[in-house]
Amino acid sequence: MITVPTVIIRPRFGRSLTLLVAGLGAALAVTIGINDGARPLLIALACALAATAAAYALWWQPELRLDERGLTARNLLATHRVGWGAYQRCGGRWGLEIITCDGARVPVSAAPRQGGLSIGVNRQIERSRAAVGERPAPAGGEGLLPGAGGRGLDGAHGRGRPIVLALTAERAADLIEAYRARLESAGVTGAGGDSGVAASSCERAARRNPGAIAVISIAAIAVVVAVTLVLV
Repeated sequence: MITVPTVIIRPRFGRSLTLLVAGLGAALAVTIGINDGARPLLIALACALAATAAAYALWWQPELRLDERGLTARNLLATHRVGWGAYQRCGGRWGLEIITCDGARVPVSAAPRQGGLSIGVNRQIERSRAAVGERPAPAGGEGLLPGAGGRGLDGAHGRGRPIVLALTAERAADLIEAYRARLESAGVTGAGGDSGVAASSCERAARRNPGAIAVISIAAIAVVVAVTLVLV
């Protein structure tokens, strides 16, 4: 039986880095407050809060989820849902975008485009592996999906548990295509974009992220407070 696991794509070490920024900011603010008093403490706390909000926006909030019903791209301000019946292909010059059958382009901030330095490092790693006789990583996204060839999800991920990956835009696009192909092989309704697909497979919707908006608002207030305390 071909398995179709839920896959979640997030920035590498994003949540750990966010917690690290928050912890360092709080520790630095407390140290400043002990040594210099209440006013510098408030300024340091405001700056730490603003830095934590920026880390949250860049590293914690973005996420792309692939499941049997479709794609869910959570960006900073909005979460987009694209059913497999509405999905057409991936594109984007500066980053990953999901292009729907009606021509809409949904950005995916969870999978940034690979930079030149990263490309060079990956090529060097591939050359080193080839030099010691290791097989190169499989092309495309099929190698990222457990259960290929009828194997189940028993093992490291466990049966039915989501798989969390950190991928560049290029690799994420490959994975999306491989995931859709797996759904078509499994006979999941709507994966092939047929006219008779279920309504849930053809959905395309967007909703605001109230938590992110609240965090940004608090960070903006913190910056204003810090600037005011410095200038007064």
